[in-house]
Amino acid sequence: MPDDILAVEPGDRLDERQRHLQFRHLPVGTSEYFQQADDLTAHVQARSCALTEGHLAATTHRDLSL
Repeated sequence: MPDDILAVEPGDRLDERQRHLQFRHLPVGTSEYFQQADDLTAHVQARSCALTEGHLAATTHRDLSL
């Protein structure tokens, strides 16, 4: 389990598969979590902006500049 969950996105299994393919270079072992990297941070920040428009189920973060 990661120290922080940066974002949670709504979607179906196809959406989840697409996200895992997008960030397949950032695995944390064999879990469904990703390591922090610039491209992941940019994605989380974009989704955080979408939250204000009501497009995300939830987003929590302490520091996106890890």
